[in-house]
Amino acid sequence: MKREAKWIGKWVGFWILLITLSTYHLINSHLAQACVVCFGGADSQLKKGFYWGIIILLALPFLLIGLIGGKIYLSAKKQRTLLSHQPRPNL
Repeated sequence: MKREAKWIGKWVGFWILLITLSTYHLINSHLAQACVVCFGGADSQLKKGFYWGIIILLALPFLLIGLIGGKIYLSAKKQRTLLSHQPRPNL
């Protein structure tokens, strides 16, 4: 019974927090009017910055994967070259 009370108490706290945050955002809805696409001018600096931010965020994963993949490839190639130049033991 005591365990159920803790479980119910957590959900009540969650719902109170959710309702409080929702009410706050409904009251302060003027803060949501900061959308660049909706309220930016056709040639505004804010819109250009938003565009370049998206381009950079889209390119960044490809750049990181390429750098990590290149490092692994060059490391494997160097290791293979070092192993091929070692003298083989006589049997």
